[in-house]
Amino acid sequence: VALRGPYLSIRKHKFHKMDLEDLVALETVSPSQAAFLVNAVAERKNLLITGGPSSGKTTLLNALAGKIPPE
Repeated sequence: VALRGPYLSIRKHKFHKMDLEDLVALETVSPSQAAFLVNAVAERKNLLITGGPSSGKTTLLNALAGKIPPE
């Protein structure tokens, strides 16, 4: 929500996509949180990822998408 006029967010994509192990190594996600999220993805649970601009929502979603089983 932009209360005082337009809000613009410019994304600069990285060449290296982070996986969940990278996020654990950076201490962005704890090992127990990562295990919970991997289990939720494996069990096809619904997840709601929220946060402000540049908080890592897309990075986390891309990392979780890498955990989707091929079948």
